[in-house]
Amino acid sequence: MGQKMSEKESSTVQREQERLLLAAIDGSAATTPVLLAASKLAPLLDATVQALNISPTSETEKALSTDSLPDAASSSRSESAAAIASSLHISLRNVEGDVADELSTAIGDPSVVAAVVGARRLESHRYQLGHITQELLAHATKPILVVWPQWTPSSDATWQKVLCPLDGNESTARSIRTTMTTIASRGAKIVAVHVFEPDTVPRFWDQHGHTQESWGREFLYRNCSVPGTTLQILAGPPGEKIVEAANGYQADMIVMCWAGSTEGGRAPVVTEVLYRTRIPVLLIPRIEDNSLSS
Repeated sequence: MGQKMSEKESSTVQREQERLLLAAIDGSAATTPVLLAASKLAPLLDATVQALNISPTSETEKALSTDSLPDAASSSRSESAAAIASSLHISLRNVEGDVADELSTAIGDPSVVAAVVGARRLESHRYQLGHITQELLAHATKPILVVWPQWTPSSDATWQKVLCPLDGNESTARSIRTTMTTIASRGAKIVAVHVFEPDTVPRFWDQHGHTQESWGREFLYRNCSVPGTTLQILAGPPGEKIVEAANGYQADMIVMCWAGSTEGGRAPVVTEVLYRTRIPVLLIPRIEDNSLSS
């Protein structure tokens, strides 16, 4: 007879089988949108939402994480977030410590498949990615959904329309494959977008339409062969055209591959899309070619 599994071993197996979507909240204006977005995304990733409220321990982090709100207002928003989490049947875990460290550790847990984070409100009423969010994105090894404070969800129980810009790079195709396959298997309709710039338009593009159709089929096969995916081909400034396509499609979410840094002008298209749209953007870390296995 086989040996009976110990309680510790049973707990380990259960954790390995869990799929958690981590919703990082802090009482800021993005807290409610983050929880709502997580509840929409979780079914597409076959995951359960877990909210994580991190109370910073340093005065500097407190100032950065509360968007310069008075303590009473910040406390009220935290209470509101807890109420929303409860109404959405989302478990809430409260921890104290260094926000970046605690968040990184939580996302690194094997059971966590992705995370949802919010942008920050400035005193000028503009929005930007906070320093903790930027640090998290720079070192992310899992998909991160960025949600803006003024985003309002649709009435659908889950997201149905997903827009996925593709640049034709093999590493992009490999990086998004698992996530896009999971999303499609849960019923989402995926529209892939490829934007030509003047120096990337194929020479034959002005020829008969069937040549363009053949190119499109081959492009999808190589870059996003998920069943049911359709391709929209555009021309112009990539960031601008991607946002226009997302608005026209009334996309619930935009999925983009991300190299992890904007330093030195890197990731200009991702950066432009993030600041032009108010649609949640799921950033999937790029797997570089030299790190890929055959």
